[in-house]
Amino acid sequence: KKISPPDVARWTAEMSAARVFHELIADTDFNMTNLLITKDWRVWLIDFSRAFRLTKSLREPKNLTRVDRKLLANLRGLTLEGLQQRLGRWVNKPQIEAVLARRDLMVKFFDDEITAKGEATVLYDLARTSEPCGLGLE
Repeated sequence: KKISPPDVARWTAEMSAARVFHELIADTDFNMTNLLITKDWRVWLIDFSRAFRLTKSLREPKNLTRVDRKLLANLRGLTLEGLQQRLGRWVNKPQIEAVLARRDLMVKFFDDEITAKGEATVLYDLARTSEPCGLGLE
């Protein structure tokens, strides 16, 4: 429909976070039909049926332009044990090891970007909400 979001900065921040997440989980089918957008332009990611691939490399590193500070801190804190505990019902150990390998590449990438370009260019603070998941979707 070629409609512009009312808050371009927030939209850009949410889409940057979505791209980081999709690189992390190696989603081979990330596209605009896998997003739900609320009336107030909040982004909800859906359909991860082609994610958690075993590749230990980044698919589209060019999509990693900026990262939310809290997201980067949380990436740094991921562990095999923690992910197995939280995701073990749905994904196996090799898939989790691949997530961690991609995480390592992403953290190094962002650290290098911060060194080269400065924190103000690479890091941002994504506004968060305590609303229940899916609120605002119809």
